[in-house]
Amino acid sequence: MTDLYPDEEGHISDGLRIGWCRSSAAIALHSGVFVDATAVSGEIMVTAGAVDGDSIGIALKEATAADQYIPVCFWGVVKFVAGEAFNEGDQIISDESATYGIIIETLTGGQMTCYRGLNYTGLVCRLGVALQAGAASGDEFLLLVGRVL
Repeated sequence: MTDLYPDEEGHISDGLRIGWCRSSAAIALHSGVFVDATAVSGEIMVTAGAVDGDSIGIALKEATAADQYIPVCFWGVVKFVAGEAFNEGDQIISDESATYGIIIETLTGGQMTCYRGLNYTGLVCRLGVALQAGAASGDEFLLLVGRVL
């Protein structure tokens, strides 16, 4: 599937929110990330998502080890890879490898927010909204990252 957007990588819309975060471990480029519980000196520590629905942002640069600063998109339009077929406008979460976007099958009122705190108990966080339909697993699509009401 062609996403009909210029061949750019990373964050592709202006005026939205990118934060510099410190990695807790190695993080691959374009991986979904979540805030780690080991924040030091007020810095935001992130690590790659490990279960379905725990990512709240997208890493815009690779971290090859812990304690590296990387830009993370918390709200904006990025390219992401579909983990399954879905429709434009579907609510998307990251999968357990933090690499692919999958659809939220059911969404409770408590799951409507991106914030889940540091001590969560399985709350699913919406990563964003699909701006294009994903024709099949492995297709690139445009994802609006962040809370969208």
